[in-house]
Amino acid sequence: MPKESLDHDFAHWEKLLAAAKASGGNLPLMESLRRQLGGQLQDVRRLQDQRSELKAGVMKSTRELQSSRSRAGALAARIQALARAAILDRGKLSEFGVKPRSKRLSSRLREGPERKEDEAPRNPTTR
Repeated sequence: MPKESLDHDFAHWEKLLAAAKASGGNLPLMESLRRQLGGQLQDVRRLQDQRSELKAGVMKSTRELQSSRSRAGALAARIQALARAAILDRGKLSEFGVKPRSKRLSSRLREGPERKEDEAPRNPTTR
């Protein structure tokens, strides 16, 4: 129920209560219905307040949950970083959810193919 609609209903019901009270005790049934409407109006207000409190509680819980998840993620990352730095066994790293480091190429393969002495360099910035 939209907030405007509920506010509109409150105003309408309060106006009816005032009119029923002003009419006095001319109609006994009117007095009974007025008391019932007054009780229901109090229930609606109480439930609206309760709903507002619950919404605030949900928002607070959501913020706390996000904060806790963030801290847990940071701690998990620190554990993985420590495992990556301290554990050399490639099989053990997978237990920590860390992908094993790739094997390093030997220095001979990293430099690339040898070129002949009389051949011009392909990239002038290299030797």
